[in-house]
Amino acid sequence: MRCSLLCFSRAVALLLCGLLSHAAHAIDIEVSSPPQEIDDLQMKIGVRALQLPEGGWTFVAKRQDHTSDDRGMNKATHPQTYTAYAMNVDDNGMRAGVVLKLPLDSHRTSRWVDEPCEVKAPFYKDDFQSSYGQSECLLIFKRKTHLTSSNDVFYGQAKEWLREKRVENPGPVYEIQYFRFATNEYGWVRIFVPQRLAVSESAVLDFAKK
Repeated sequence: MRCSLLCFSRAVALLLCGLLSHAAHAIDIEVSSPPQEIDDLQMKIGVRALQLPEGGWTFVAKRQDHTSDDRGMNKATHPQTYTAYAMNVDDNGMRAGVVLKLPLDSHRTSRWVDEPCEVKAPFYKDDFQSSYGQSECLLIFKRKTHLTSSNDVFYGQAKEWLREKRVENPGPVYEIQYFRFATNEYGWVRIFVPQRLAVSESAVLDFAKK
């Protein structure tokens, strides 16, 4: 039976508050290579781990770079940063995707270079009155497609995994983004939910605000 977004939201509501300070059995993104199943429902980057909701999750894509602050872009002296994609699929296709990005270590800075909150025309935006350079925001986009581009190396890994599993691309999705930048930390979480699972746009908005 296909689960609606409201049903799914109960399981994912703890995602953003599920960044644990310690997770002994979480899959370690730094040393692990996709694809592999996430048996304990936790993805670990550095000392933090993200608790995933119940479901058949697979680690399907990985990227490594460096933090970017106001002193320079992607210098090797800055902490390494990892991005990981976890996907939940069933016989009906993709049910959800979660992308987590975190640095391995703290890095004190007065301002970060990345400003993902400076976007135009999202379906929804709340910047929590945060300051430039240390921003915080919740964004929602209505995407016509997901995992169809062949030019993106990171998302291309997830696309290839779907192809190997003979799972169709999810089609139109809601992309929910949360970004938080502080003086010595930052993190991104993106949640992709196929629009076919949504009860309504207001349900998507309520889900994101949780």
